[in-house]
Amino acid sequence: LEPASSGRSKCRGCGRSIRKDEMRLGEKLPNPFAEGEMTHWYHPPCAAYKRPETFLEVAEDQPGSIDDCEALVEQARVGAAHRRVPRVDGAQKSPTGHARCRSCREPIEKGAWRVALVYYEDGRYQPSGFVHAGC
Repeated sequence: LEPASSGRSKCRGCGRSIRKDEMRLGEKLPNPFAEGEMTHWYHPPCAAYKRPETFLEVAEDQPGSIDDCEALVEQARVGAAHRRVPRVDGAQKSPTGHARCRSCREPIEKGAWRVALVYYEDGRYQPSGFVHAGC
């Protein structure tokens, strides 16, 4: 956990840029393209929702450096306890009627609420479809 040295890094959770001097959480992973390691950066709230185990490790080591740390730790604990929660990538109204629900396999009608899902594999988020809000 450190302040961003420049405004060039992007959050792996939400895709938005991390402003200069804004706190960011770094997760080091092996680089698949070369030797050494690479760092994936996250906003602290994005890390709490998308990478709860990593966030909890950092929050235990540096609890005073994260704004609203208690609420984020609680959300990260829920995500760590329930393995499917970090797969949720947001809710939206369906712009078309083409998508099918991954749970019930029925089409999601145009204008109906749906939940987007992603899987974290090999250091990348892979989109994996949608489910009805009720499923």
